Amino acid sequence: MEKETQKRCFKHLAYEERVNIELMKAQRYSLRHIAQTLHRAVSSICDELNKKQVRGKYCAKKAHLKAYQQRYWSKYQSFKAIAHQHLIEEKLKLRLSPERIAGFLKQQGVCISSKAVYKFVHSRCLERYLWKPRKRTKRKATYLQDHRKFAVREPVFETGHFEMDFVVCSQNTHCLLVLVDRFSRFTFVQKLENKTKESLMHAFQTMTKRVSMKTVTTDNDIVFACWRELEQMFGVQIFFTRPYRSWEKPLVEQTNKLIRQFVPKKTNMRTVSETKLHVIDQFLNHTPRQCLNYATAYEQHYGQ
Repeated sequence: MEKETQKRCFKHLAYEERVNIELMKAQRYSLRHIAQTLHRAVSSICDELNKKQVRGKYCAKKAHLKAYQQRYWSKYQSFKAIAHQHLIEEKLKLRLSPERIAGFLKQQGVCISSKAVYKFVHSRCLERYLWKPRKRTKRKATYLQDHRKFAVREPVFETGHFEMDFVVCSQNTHCLLVLVDRFSRFTFVQKLENKTKESLMHAFQTMTKRVSMKTVTTDNDIVFACWRELEQMFGVQIFFTRPYRSWEKPLVEQTNKLIRQFVPKKTNMRTVSETKLHVIDQFLNHTPRQCLNYATAYEQHYGQ
C-alpha cells in the first residue's frame, strides 16, 4: 500500500481547529491522531494544549482569545520601541547593539525585547549603525620553537587571564596593543611605535603596574619570539594559538572589530591621539555588556 502523504499547514491555528482540538481531547484521542486529522505537527498540538490552557482545562474560545492577546502584545513591544525612538537612536549612534539597548532600557524600568529594537532598526533603515562582519584575511603562518600550546590552556574563573593581539596599519610601524581579560572583558589598549621586543617589554611593564597578569594567549607573531623572557621577567604564562586559528582567541578578535569602528582600516596609527584612546577605553570598559548581565567590564574587573 502506498503511504498517503499529508500536506502540513504552517499557519497559525484557526478558531475552527481549536474547536476540533477541544472536542477530540474530550474524546481522549491521542496527540498524534489529532495532529494527523488537522494536518499539523504533533509538537504544534502539544504546545497548543500546554500553553493555552486556563486553570488546567483547554477551552477553544479561551485559547483563541489568549492567542490574540499574545499577538497583540508582541506588536505592542514595537509600539514601545517607537515611543523611545530618540533614546534608541542615540544609543545606536554610540555603537550599542540592540541587545545592549534592550538591557539598558530594562535597567531604566522599560521592558522592550531586543527583537523589538531590531524591528525598529529595520523599519527606520538604521542598519548602518549595526556591527557588520569583517572579511577574513589569511596571514602568513610563523612558528615559534617549544612554545606552550593553546590546547593545554585551562578555563578561567578569575581575573588576570588575557588574550592579546595587535591592531596594525599599512602606512607605518605604529600599532595598537590590545589585551582583554577573559573573565571580566576589561580591555587595555596601548599605542606602540613599532612591534619590537623592546616596545613589547615596555608595554608589559606598564600593564603589570596596573593589573595582575597570570596568563596571556596570543598568536604566533614573530615579535613573541621573546616569550621566555616575558615569562621570566613578569611571572606570566604565555599560550599560543595554532596558525590560521584566530577563533582560538575570539574575545580579542571581537574587541579588535569594535576598535576598528573608531580606528578604521587605512587609518595612520601615528595620528591616533591619547584622546581617541580614552574614547575607545570609555566605550569598551564603561558600556553595559549582555555577557556580563549588563554590568560594565570595569565593574566586573574591580568588583564594583
